[in-house]
Amino acid sequence: MKSSTSAASDFFLAFVLFVIMALTGYIVLSMGLERTGAIHSSGKGKPIENQVPQESHQGKPSDSPPPGQNDSQAEAAASTPNEGLSKQDSAGKTSDNKDVTHSIQDIVSTVDQGQWQVAEAMLLEYLKLHPNDEQALVEMAMIQLIDKRDSLAAKPYLEKVALGNPNNESVINELLTIYEETNTYQEGLAFLKSIPNEKRNSGIVDYGIGSALVGHGDSEGAVEYLYRALDQGGVERATVQETLADAFLDAGRVDEAIQGYIELLDQGGSTERQRALNVKVVTAYLDRGDQDLAVETVREWLREHPQDEFMNDLFKDISSLE
Repeated sequence: MKSSTSAASDFFLAFVLFVIMALTGYIVLSMGLERTGAIHSSGKGKPIENQVPQESHQGKPSDSPPPGQNDSQAEAAASTPNEGLSKQDSAGKTSDNKDVTHSIQDIVSTVDQGQWQVAEAMLLEYLKLHPNDEQALVEMAMIQLIDKRDSLAAKPYLEKVALGNPNNESVINELLTIYEETNTYQEGLAFLKSIPNEKRNSGIVDYGIGSALVGHGDSEGAVEYLYRALDQGGVERATVQETLADAFLDAGRVDEAIQGYIELLDQGGSTERQRALNVKVVTAYLDRGDQDLAVETVREWLREHPQDEFMNDLFKDISSLE
């Protein structure tokens, strides 16, 4: 495909792709779970009540189980059949008005005091009575992830949340990270694909699947899911469009990639974003073997930004390719 470039051009193209990742902050999977309560969401990142403060989960990781817990108890709490997630009110009752031993506020307060082991035992008891409480499931997952540093133990709790509320973007992103960390990527993708379509009212799950496939080199397979994500919404449209263009480029569908990047450039944006997209356009032209258009793209940028050192260096490098 690079008939007008040499081996030196191949090396340069690889370098440009590396720079693109640095410029755009291109992260295929997750931004990670933060202790801000954003993960306690009923959809599209809007927090529900009883958020977990940033300073929660201050306890140190421990290999010993908390009081009253063993592995079988934890697995049972997370694997109870999902019948739709509930959310507890401030009086310590669920939507069916049943009293509980501890309220979520009590449990969060216990965690805030650094007593995460006690809080974990409280959550196990709470989840026996209310196995589908979204906030309790997330709180338990956070204890596994942050305090115990046990991603595998957190996975079933987050998967249960995802089954009941697949529009929780933070949960989907965290699951993708866990699948990577625990080498359960194929199993994880199979789980995400199994989430019933009727429970989704956004493209969050499809975008997660598509971006993960791009990251694992199956860009052609990702295209279908990224198109779905565009149709359904729920994820910033420009983000999905750029990931789709990246997938086209990686899959060798260069003309479609160029079209996608140019459409994004037409939408405007910060100077940094415009530069990053122009570099991707240059990369696509070089991949197509069109050095003249690559040079002209950089030259046009430098007419408006003559002091841009990176683009000046890029112009020199691609102008000298044989």
